Amino acid sequence: MSLIQIVINDLSEIPIPFDAESYLRSVLNALDIETGSFEYSFVDKPTILDVNQTYLGHDYVTDIITFPLDQDPIQGDVYICVDEVQENAMDLGHLFEFELKIVMIHGVLHLLGYTDYTDEDRAEMDRMQLELFNRLVGC
Repeated sequence: MSLIQIVINDLSEIPIPFDAESYLRSVLNALDIETGSFEYSFVDKPTILDVNQTYLGHDYVTDIITFPLDQDPIQGDVYICVDEVQENAMDLGHLFEFELKIVMIHGVLHLLGYTDYTDEDRAEMDRMQLELFNRLVGC
């Protein structure tokens, strides 16, 4: 029996082009995560900037901020700046939906303890994100 609690706060003016809760459940299922509490907030640039300044002391907009709260069971809050994700998708030549799904996986990996502080760690997270995404879409 799955004991996963998911809260989705859609506070962005840009519509999410898929069912975010169902997608997150499929990510967690693919990672064999059966318990935990996950709160994902989809926000705009002013909100992510405020979160970044208030809690991390950073004065810039980013696509995702993850706050791991506990490891057993996994608990955390994830803020995703939908505007920034959309711009990144355009810059990278990706579809918005693909980029948003990759960023959602990125948040889960951070909650699992993975980091992207070094080039090596970032490359490993990128590999894991793409591998998981491809597994979910059947590639």
